[in-house]
Amino acid sequence: MNIKSMPKICLVAAMMMSASAFSASTVTFQGEVTAQTCSISINSTTNAIVMMPTIPLSALYTASTTTTAVGNSEGLTPFTISVTGCISSASALTMYPEFLGTSVDTTTFALGNTATTDAATGVGIALYSDATGTSQIDLNGVTRGAAMTLAANATSASATYSAKYMATSTTTTAGKVIGVAQYTINYL
Repeated sequence: MNIKSMPKICLVAAMMMSASAFSASTVTFQGEVTAQTCSISINSTTNAIVMMPTIPLSALYTASTTTTAVGNSEGLTPFTISVTGCISSASALTMYPEFLGTSVDTTTFALGNTATTDAATGVGIALYSDATGTSQIDLNGVTRGAAMTLAANATSASATYSAKYMATSTTTTAGKVIGVAQYTINYL
């Protein structure tokens, strides 16, 4: 046997061994195709812009001080999530709005400020599962809001949620605030 051909023989043998060393695994994809799903909107618009009120920076200050505390919030702004064109069912259907925030602050779970000109610093927008701004939605990752119910034999439903400015830092400056989130409805 030629010594120069030995590495080639070893390489071929190694390639054959590695092919048989892995076991076969499978992945199964499972889903369902339906005739129709509901249409979803916020304030009757698919790609909604919810206009927040103008507030003074001092509204985010801790009482009787000129400093901001992380988590202070102000500027309650209700908005309505609606579903229409749903297939009616003999029984009620529970639905959950789900949000995926952009640049979410990991301490306050508020949407980060994505304004590019004249932007406020240390201020984001928090979302709430109610109209009163008391039940904050944690926007780290895809997160459910409070349930809404499509009544039996109904084809539409709506629920009111809210947003507020939230201090994401103890160092804040005045300016524009824009928060962005993708949203969808999860049917159960």
